[in-house]
Amino acid sequence: MKKRALLIGINYINNPDYGLSGCIDDICYARNMLIDAYGYNKSNIIMLRDDTENPGLMPTYENIIRELNNIVSTNSDEIWIQYSGHGTQLQNKTDKSLIDDVIVPIDFYNNYIFDSDIYKILLKIRGCAILLFDCCHSGSIGNLPWTFMLSNNSKNDTNIITINNNNTMTNPNIYLISGCKDNQTSSDAFNKELSQDVGVFSNALNECLRDSNHQIDIMTLYKNICKKIIAAGYSQRPVLSCSTNTPNYMFSRYCEPNAKINAIITNSVKENTMRNRMNSIIKNI
Repeated sequence: MKKRALLIGINYINNPDYGLSGCIDDICYARNMLIDAYGYNKSNIIMLRDDTENPGLMPTYENIIRELNNIVSTNSDEIWIQYSGHGTQLQNKTDKSLIDDVIVPIDFYNNYIFDSDIYKILLKIRGCAILLFDCCHSGSIGNLPWTFMLSNNSKNDTNIITINNNNTMTNPNIYLISGCKDNQTSSDAFNKELSQDVGVFSNALNECLRDSNHQIDIMTLYKNICKKIIAAGYSQRPVLSCSTNTPNYMFSRYCEPNAKINAIITNSVKENTMRNRMNSIIKNI
């Protein structure tokens, strides 16, 4: 299976008035997880981060748009796009009565990336896509056709509200989890185990995937993330958006081909041993 990832982490190092501290660490953790748990090749993971000395990998408007277009244009079975940084809301480009969600590149004084820009890019995806946005005001950042969210704020709540956004997409395999609703902000926290700052949503995502041994369907993952954030006392509520009204994507831990063969051989040996023991017992009865 061909897998590619684009990870964008922005701490706004050169804009101290807007500085964040955990966004680059969020995508570094994601990179290691994709390699170790999901079988992504290092060479197929692009990271845009604002602590790099490579101008082509700085998370500018131009670089982000270029890499988004590049990854959706690849002939990949699965792509993973993750953004950790600032998000905000601005007036719609053409209809000033509408408010759009936007993400904030480092050169935001010149350009923001609107939800409509992201939607147009997502229309080009041919395979399966997982998108994760840990930023403020991101509930509808992809403008996907279907939205799912918890019906109330209880950590024991398992009831899901389904909303048809009346957008059109022919590819039913696009899944996006955002860190909060459109009218909310996403918080940072300090992870004592890692001894570093993290995004609350990114941290909950990582913990839920790890708790499930990286074997979990996307709806269960979404519910578990919400429960963990609610239990921790945060007000933000993640949102699941999809290009289908029946999201069934399964996160599955990657297993090396040799490991699969060894497991089959081991199970076969165990079965033969048990069969021989049973035959021996039967003969002695």
